[in-house]
Amino acid sequence: MKELTIEDVRAQVARVSHKVDGIEFRWNVSRAYEWLGDEGRWMIDEEDHVVHVGFFIQIEYDEADIDDPGGALEVQQGRKWFVGKHVSESEVIQTMLKAALASAEHRTREWFLVDGRRIYGPHMDANELSTLLRAKTGRFGAAGLDYGDGRSLTIRYDDGSDLEPGPPS
Repeated sequence: MKELTIEDVRAQVARVSHKVDGIEFRWNVSRAYEWLGDEGRWMIDEEDHVVHVGFFIQIEYDEADIDDPGGALEVQQGRKWFVGKHVSESEVIQTMLKAALASAEHRTREWFLVDGRRIYGPHMDANELSTLLRAKTGRFGAAGLDYGDGRSLTIRYDDGSDLEPGPPS
């Protein structure tokens, strides 16, 4: 398999169009380099060049901010998806599909409200969720978080053992 150049990746990206609910999606392509985190420096090859390992593909679109739905359109970006420099051109397009699907799920989670609240939102912090779930000990438990901006979240667990058997009345 040949080594892809950034021009090869951009040529594959140019083949794809993606539009949903009137929103037209765009794609950014950038090079990915090897960073030696423990050493705090870029990986250098024998010719003193920074080692190029692949590319990042990122989906982008214009939409109002979720916290100001009536506001002006702003550029929204998905996460960067890595593709190595030794992948097939088909894998580049498959990665773009994965990015589009992840973006669609993200947008659905943002706009899916129960009682006006984003209960399955994509911006939940994993450490906060872990703290809340650790509170589930024994028959009853509760945990709360203070976000520091006037919002808080409290979850109370009840194992249901005090409920009467049978269907709810």
